[in-house]
Amino acid sequence: MRLGGVLLTVALFGFLAAPQKQPAGTSDTVSPVPYGSFGKQFEISKPGFVYSGRYASFQEIDPKNFVVHTFLKKRHLICGKLTRGHWEAKEEGGFDALDFVKSYALPSTDENSKYLLVVLEQSSAYGNSESDHYAQIWRLRDEKLSIEQQISYNTHFSDNGDRFEHFFKKDSALQVRSSHYLEHDAHCCISAYDELTFQWSGGDYVLTRIETKRTPAASYDPASKSEKN
Repeated sequence: MRLGGVLLTVALFGFLAAPQKQPAGTSDTVSPVPYGSFGKQFEISKPGFVYSGRYASFQEIDPKNFVVHTFLKKRHLICGKLTRGHWEAKEEGGFDALDFVKSYALPSTDENSKYLLVVLEQSSAYGNSESDHYAQIWRLRDEKLSIEQQISYNTHFSDNGDRFEHFFKKDSALQVRSSHYLEHDAHCCISAYDELTFQWSGGDYVLTRIETKRTPAASYDPASKSEKN
């Protein structure tokens, strides 16, 4: 999965519907659609990365001005120091950037552990542009900070300022949207996206629902319209 893209902040689709509870360890797939040649564009991993510093509480950590890391499974992709929520590295022929999107405190089932959901966006352009978001679970235990889980999801399916994630304060559930290439889709023109629902277990996120939807551009068929006129 190629990671990168542009900063997208305004919601086109509005608020997502409230997620429904699923039994732990199960996933409900709605409108299953085969993936094209680019394959699945989201990944759930547990990097297990531990920072070297010591922190008494999350009040000592400002994610907008902090060293952040992204991963492909447990392999490092980017390590960058955010300044006012932004980091950028330019190379000949392109650039990579990371931006802070949002953070949310999460309830814990372990009295010795505190959790924080941190959402980041990676943008890149090397001939083609790309965009990916990362929802990471940061844990603070015994003054040690670790990145316990990462949900990465490609957001290249839209450049209209769509909203790609929604956090539900009532139960800490999370919904995100990830590109879904259909067969014969070109890199620039993605016909669908997966809406993924995660339930918070008290220590990590569990995927409970996958719903594939067509993008608005793909839903519009000029040929069918001309036939009706």
